[in-house]
Amino acid sequence: MGLLRPRPGRLPRGRHRPAPHLVPAVEHGQLRLLDNLQPGDILYWGSRSGSYHVAVYVGGGNYVGAQNSSTGVVERSLDWDPPSGAVRIL
Repeated sequence: MGLLRPRPGRLPRGRHRPAPHLVPAVEHGQLRLLDNLQPGDILYWGSRSGSYHVAVYVGGGNYVGAQNSSTGVVERSLDWDPPSGAVRIL
């Protein structure tokens, strides 16, 4: 598992775009243990082959991610919704 690379959607201009489908790009990152995170590490939720959400670790046990269209981007504790894993971009 490595960095997750978005696959662009195909909607007409002016239409709301859904979140891109994420596919693994193994050659660009290293798996990280959740107890050894550094700011900038990418957190993921789901399986290594099919993540459904990603966020960025910002340090101090917190991450920043886009929750949904009504909540927007938020900072949360790792305890609020523990990720499945993490990737460090090289």
